[in-house]
Amino acid sequence: ASVFKMAAHPSVDTMAITEQNSSNAISILDPSFQQLRRIITPSYVVSMCFSEDRLFACTCGTLISYCLESSEEVARFNEEELDYTAYYGVVVGPNGLVYVNAFFDGDSEVLEQPVDLSEAIVALDAVTLEQRLHFGRGVFDGEVYGLAVVGDELYVGDRSGRSIRVFSLAGEHLREIKGDWREPSSLAYYHNRLYLTEKMGEGEEWRGADEGEDPDDEETWSEGKKSAGKRIFALTPEGETLQVWPTDRPVANLVVFGRKLIAQVGVFGARELIALKGI
Repeated sequence: ASVFKMAAHPSVDTMAITEQNSSNAISILDPSFQQLRRIITPSYVVSMCFSEDRLFACTCGTLISYCLESSEEVARFNEEELDYTAYYGVVVGPNGLVYVNAFFDGDSEVLEQPVDLSEAIVALDAVTLEQRLHFGRGVFDGEVYGLAVVGDELYVGDRSGRSIRVFSLAGEHLREIKGDWREPSSLAYYHNRLYLTEKMGEGEEWRGADEGEDPDDEETWSEGKKSAGKRIFALTPEGETLQVWPTDRPVANLVVFGRKLIAQVGVFGARELIALKGI
């Protein structure tokens, strides 16, 4: 079956996946990809991550934590006051907080008048899922994709800005990193290496298009745009490119599992997993 979403345990010897035809069922796998247990969520899973003893799953507008030993639900978060309608992208910090990318639907009928909420980061207590921080509003140029904890900092992919925004774990915006990539799609950090995938070139936002690029004329596209979404970057924490792995299909996501970089490749509905050694 086609893999829909995936996440890896900090020990890199346990993995969680959902499948396209059962996206509300999470399978916990060992390094040989044998299923250890199964968790059923109330709705389809948008993103996942692990702490040492819990699995966190974003399901539409709700974040739920599950006990890894029992597979039972432990806590749930659904922010209603700010009317964020979805959470996609979640990562656990070393400070006992879970960081979630919050998406605001500007067409929501709940609000009587437009409110500039944009996209932001919500930080929650990893045990209770009570909100502790809310930051990033006004920092990002547009959509936010990709979260990674690098030491004592939070890296966030700013898709329209074609950059990575770096925050302290307390929510202070520290700097912006730009590099050889175009629009970030996902981030993963392992052994002092930051791995980045991009949005497909044909689906990019054109606000930040390179000079001379015509969205309707592929002949005008730069080589970077033509290959965008079909390559994996290995970066230093400062954003310097160490290596680029080209692929023949779009890359949707990646995790480190079993000491290998596992990438999810292929079009929606027909994705497969490939393993890259030498990380």
